[in-house]
Amino acid sequence: MNELNPVTAYTPFSDSDIRSAAEDRLARTPFAARVAELIKSIPDGSDSTVIGVVGPWGGGKTSILNLIRGELSASSNMGIAQFTPWAMSDSSSLIAEFFATLLASHENLKSSQQRDTFKKLAQKLSPALGAMGIVGKAADAVFQGFLETGNWQRQFQELDDLIRSSGVRILITVDDVDRLHGDEVLTLIKTIRMLGRFHNVHYILAYDHNALVDALKPSLGGSHRRASEYLEKIVQYPLDIPPAQESQLKAILDEGLASLFSDDAMAILNDDRGLFQLSYDQELKRFLNTARSVKRFVAQATHYYALVSEHVNVSDFLVLTFLRLHFPTVYGRLQGWRNELTNGLDSSTKEARAAIEELWARRLDEADVVIGDDRAALLRVLRSLFPPAFAGAQAADGARRVCNPEYFDRYFVFGLPEGDISDAKVRTDFFGAARVDAFVEQDFAATFASPSPDVRRLAVSKAEPLVEEAGYDDVPALTRFVIFLMRREPDADPRYMFAPLLSGLLMKHPGFREENEWKQLLSELPGIRSLGTVLDRMHALTRSTDLLLDYEDEVEPEVLTRLRAPITEVAVADLVSLAMTEHPVWRDFMETYAVVSSHGDMRIAMEGMTDAVLNQRLDLVNLATFFVYIETKTTAPTDVLLDIDMARLLTLVSPAVVRETVLAPCPDEVAVGERTNLSWDQRRKVALYGLHEWRGKASEIAG
Repeated sequence: MNELNPVTAYTPFSDSDIRSAAEDRLARTPFAARVAELIKSIPDGSDSTVIGVVGPWGGGKTSILNLIRGELSASSNMGIAQFTPWAMSDSSSLIAEFFATLLASHENLKSSQQRDTFKKLAQKLSPALGAMGIVGKAADAVFQGFLETGNWQRQFQELDDLIRSSGVRILITVDDVDRLHGDEVLTLIKTIRMLGRFHNVHYILAYDHNALVDALKPSLGGSHRRASEYLEKIVQYPLDIPPAQESQLKAILDEGLASLFSDDAMAILNDDRGLFQLSYDQELKRFLNTARSVKRFVAQATHYYALVSEHVNVSDFLVLTFLRLHFPTVYGRLQGWRNELTNGLDSSTKEARAAIEELWARRLDEADVVIGDDRAALLRVLRSLFPPAFAGAQAADGARRVCNPEYFDRYFVFGLPEGDISDAKVRTDFFGAARVDAFVEQDFAATFASPSPDVRRLAVSKAEPLVEEAGYDDVPALTRFVIFLMRREPDADPRYMFAPLLSGLLMKHPGFREENEWKQLLSELPGIRSLGTVLDRMHALTRSTDLLLDYEDEVEPEVLTRLRAPITEVAVADLVSLAMTEHPVWRDFMETYAVVSSHGDMRIAMEGMTDAVLNQRLDLVNLATFFVYIETKTTAPTDVLLDIDMARLLTLVSPAVVRETVLAPCPDEVAVGERTNLSWDQRRKVALYGLHEWRGKASEIAG
C-alpha cells in the first residue's frame, strides 16, 4: 500500500479566473484597461458595438473580461451584465435570458414599464429569430419585414427610447462563445444582429478565432474563408489578447513544482531540476503555452507524484506526465514497448540504426501521431526518456530513471508494483545495519532477508550505489552485514549476487587495527570461494583505473595487498576441509584453489597445506585426487580421466613431503587403465599411480 508523502502538498487543478489586478500574474491589466477606454470612448447614443476578445483556449479570456468589468465598475452610468448563451437549450430560452440579462444590467432598467416592454418585444423576437436568415441582404429583408408590422417596430422603438432615456450605457459580455455548437453560435449572432439597433448597448464576445470559425463553417458551405469573413462583419473590434510571456508561465510552473524537487534529497543530489529544465526548454514549453495548460500540468504532476514520491526520478515523472496529457495514445502504448525501451536495441551498424528509426516511425504511425513538428518533438522526448531504445542516444545518467527496468513499472502504476521495494526502505535498512551490534534477520524481512529471493536480489542491487554514500567509519560494519547475508542466502549463488556490493565495500574499507581481524571476517564467508568474483571485480576496477590514469604498471590497491595473507589462511583451512570430507566436491575445491592462486600468497598456502599433510590432518592422496581431471571428448562416446596434474599439486605441497609421505602400494596399470570410469575411487587410483610414477622419476633424476 502506498502512502502519500506528507511533505508534498496536494494541488488540485483550478481553472479559476482572476478577479482583480492584484491577482494578475500575466500583466494583462494594461490590455484590459485599454479595452475599457475603448468602450468609454464610444459616443453616447451610438449603435451597438461588438468587441471581440480573442485568444486560445486557456489563454485567460475570462480573466480579462473580469479585469475589464473591474475597470468600468466605477462608472455610475455603465450597466454591465454577463450573458451565458451556452446554458440555454433553444432560441426562445436564449431570447428570454438575453432580456433578463439586459434588465439586470442597471438599476435604471428595472421599472415595471420597462419589464413589460421587454417581455412583449421578447415574444415578438422569438419567431423572428427562428425565421431570420443569417447572411447579407436576405437577413436585412427579413428583419425589415418584421419592422413593417407597426406593433413590432413600435415596441422596439419604445424599448430603445427607454434605454436612451435611462441615461445608461450597457455592456453585455459573452464568454466562452467558442463552447457553442454551430447552430447555437448562429442563434447568438442572430440575436446580436437583430438587437444591434439598440442604442448604447455594446457587446464583448470572448472566443478562440479558429474554434469559432470551425463552428460556423458547416452553415457556410464548409468554407473557412466565408466563415472568417462573416465573423469580421459581426465583430467590429477583434482584439487579440497578449500571449502569456514565457517567463510568466515559467514562474507559475516553477512555483507549482518547487516542492517536488526540494522535498526529495535524491532529486537534489542528481540535479533532477536541471534535467527537467532541459526537457522543458527543448520541447515542453511549446505545448505549455497558456496559464491553463501550465496549471493543469502542475495539478496532474503534484497529484500523482504524491503516490510515487521517493520511488521515481522526478524529471522523468514530469516528462511522462506531459506525454500522458498531450500524447495519451503514445503514453498508453509505452508499457507494451517495455522491452525495447528498457533493454535497448542494437545500434552497432548503419543497417541496425536504420531499422531502429523505421521501428519507431511505424509505431508512431500505429499510434496515429500527427506528422510535422509534434511528431518530431515526441521522438525527441522519447529519446531523452529512453536512450537505450534509440540509435546514437547517450546512456541515461541519474538514479531511478524510467529506462531502468527495475523502475519502469513504478511510473505507470503510480506506486510500487508487486514484488518491488522502496529505495528509501533499502537505504534505511542498509545504513541501519551499521548502527546495530548484532544482525537479526527479522529486522530486514522487508528487504535483504525477505522470504522472496527476487526481493532479496533487488534489495542487494539497490544497495550497490549506496556504498558511495557510506562513511568510512560505517564500511567495516556494512561489510560484516553483507557477509552475514551471504552466509544466509538459501537460493542464489552469493558469489554473483553480492559481488558488486561487497567489492565496493572492500575497495572502500579502511582496514583493521589488528591483521587477525581480516581473517576473522573472511572466515565468516560461506567459503573463501564465494569471494572469488568479488576479488576478480576489484582487480578489474583497478585495471580500468590504471588505464584511465595511463599508468604503465598495474598498481594493486592496498586493500588487496592486505587481503592476500588472510585470504590464503582461510583458503588453506577450506581446502583441507574440502579434501577430507566424506563426499568430496571437486568444483568447490578447485574454485577455492583458484581464489588462493589468483589472489592469495602461494608461499603461505604451501606452508599451510604441507603442514596439514605432515601432521596428518590432510591425506596426500585425497588432495592429489582433486588434480586428476576429466577430459570431455567431443568425438568419443564418453569422457576420460587424465593423468594427475603434478605441477599444480606441487604448488600446494612441497616436493620433499610428496617424496617422503607413506603411500599405499601402487595400483597395477590394468586397474589404472580404466580411464572411462569417472568414479572418485577410480580417480584415487589414478592419483596414487601418478604419485608413485612421479616419485620414481624424481629418484632417477636424484640418482
